[in-house]
Amino acid sequence: MTRLRTKGRGRTGLIEWDGLPEHIKAAVREAFYDPYKTNYEQRFIDYLKPDPEAADYFAKAGLNPEAQQKRYNEAMILNAYTQIVANQKAKKMRNKELSIVETKQLIADIVQDIKMPRPGKRHYPHDFKPGWKGLERKWKLYNGGGIHRNYQTLIHGGMGNQSALKIKGDQAKWILTYYAQPNKCETHELWREYRKKAKSAGWPDLTENAIYLWLQKPAQKKKWILGRDGKEEFIKQFGHKLTLDKSGLFPFAHLVIDGSKLDWLHYKEEASNKIGADIKANYIFDLYSEKIVGWDLSKTEDHSSDFRSWKMAIESIGVKPYVISYDNQSGHKSEVMQRLYDKLVCTGGMHYPNRPREHGSPAENLIGRFQKEVLNRMYFSDKQSPTSRSNDSKPNVEFINRIKHKLKSSESFKEIFEYCVEIWNNDPHPSLGCTRAEAAEHTHDYAHEEVTTLDRMQLFWVITKKPSTYRRDGIEITVGKKAWKFEVYDADGNVDLNFRDRYTGSSFYVQYDPDQLDNYVRLYLALPSGEMHGYVTDAQKVKRVKPTPVLMDEHDKNRFRKMYKVRDAELERIEAELELLRQETGLTEEALIERQELNLKFRGSLPKEERSASESNAYAWLSKL
Repeated sequence: MTRLRTKGRGRTGLIEWDGLPEHIKAAVREAFYDPYKTNYEQRFIDYLKPDPEAADYFAKAGLNPEAQQKRYNEAMILNAYTQIVANQKAKKMRNKELSIVETKQLIADIVQDIKMPRPGKRHYPHDFKPGWKGLERKWKLYNGGGIHRNYQTLIHGGMGNQSALKIKGDQAKWILTYYAQPNKCETHELWREYRKKAKSAGWPDLTENAIYLWLQKPAQKKKWILGRDGKEEFIKQFGHKLTLDKSGLFPFAHLVIDGSKLDWLHYKEEASNKIGADIKANYIFDLYSEKIVGWDLSKTEDHSSDFRSWKMAIESIGVKPYVISYDNQSGHKSEVMQRLYDKLVCTGGMHYPNRPREHGSPAENLIGRFQKEVLNRMYFSDKQSPTSRSNDSKPNVEFINRIKHKLKSSESFKEIFEYCVEIWNNDPHPSLGCTRAEAAEHTHDYAHEEVTTLDRMQLFWVITKKPSTYRRDGIEITVGKKAWKFEVYDADGNVDLNFRDRYTGSSFYVQYDPDQLDNYVRLYLALPSGEMHGYVTDAQKVKRVKPTPVLMDEHDKNRFRKMYKVRDAELERIEAELELLRQETGLTEEALIERQELNLKFRGSLPKEERSASESNAYAWLSKL
């Protein structure tokens, strides 16, 4: 035996329990009970605090004294269970090897031990069955449904069943409607209000337990869950969920697109000393192989990012899918995206949005796994959200503060993200026995529609909803809340004066590639009726000039001289053309003055011969036509 402390001078001798031979331990347990368990039991009993509210509740419930005592003990036990489990979960944050299940099993054993009378010890009679799972179910009912300490759940289920049969007609409608209100009243409050209402309405008297049991039936619960907790909770508990049969899928048959916040910390460009995670990632997955076939990173949520993702996907796979599904956000349901999806799916294919608040959609599941398996492994990932329930999904703030000087700019994320996509695509598929990239190459018996180069242009070039006017400084459109200005140039890169002569002030529909706005756009003439008439020409992004000589290089200076001369050259040319017209028609400024001088001299009574000669000179140009 190992002595921990010797006896003497008022001390009690202590011997290490674990060092005792097993036959001595058995004798001690038989005579005095297990010392470890005794310690745990006392610590649990210390958690059993008085609950005056529970005592009052069970007294008013009309229970006999023995039943009241059992229900009261059960309330104290579940209150203690709540606190102990919460404490253990907090400890597990510091020690991941700690087992919550072992703690729950120990509590369940102690709860059964303190049930039976023992000499010199207080006992706590109750009706809990052995095992931690049964105790856990009781606790979830007791603390569930958004109601803390729901004493009603401890009253035996058989009580009030006969009374519940009386609930029907207007009485049932009133109870259900009152309980379904969003202020989430408790059954005790409902019962009090019912008793007041019953007197005036002539309804039968009910116990609170009868009302509770009636409300818990599925037919009633479906209604009050919707009223109390909203559509999301209703769908979570009762909403029908489609189960996709993936057994008949094949590569690129079904593509899914969704976006999520990219949980990578970076220095914000507008304030380099501040860090954030404000990049949004768009993903397109092939549902069969789980391969990421298209993606895009963006700081703004608009259809341009969706277009870039789809362009990458179609260029990667080279075929049209049979099915496209997407989230229920307005961007995907916009006219622009719907037109794209109509053209993206093959003949006889379809596209549709996932149901709103539908948990576990294919894209969400794949994104979650990609984040967990690849993205969140990067040292600059903030691991989703500080409010997440899982420690693995929370950032290590201390670590981030230590390495924040090593964080990258958002510009570098594209290359890193591309590498992460390669990792995901080349990792094993969870069920196909090969990598995701290899799964995407599997053969099948279904013919895909190939996508040609011309198809790609027609697919990803967008036409503005409304025409824009070509003004003296070009034509302007807005894409993604940003204004883009374009101008028509000739083959030498100079402003096309002939186009300006003919079309300045005209309206055009603009066709553009959202990913190539720095390149060129196509102009389609708009008729006065608003219809699109036909293609006219291409326009390029406006060539801007620097106004300050010190900022110019030789190329800037040459461009400035050319652009500056456009107005003078255009003016000189128009002046020359106008003068030629005057000479050809005889309607020169000098002829105008001469004619008015003659009218003034003769007061409008010019002799016939002179008038004929004047008119002959003025309209001599007609003979040349």
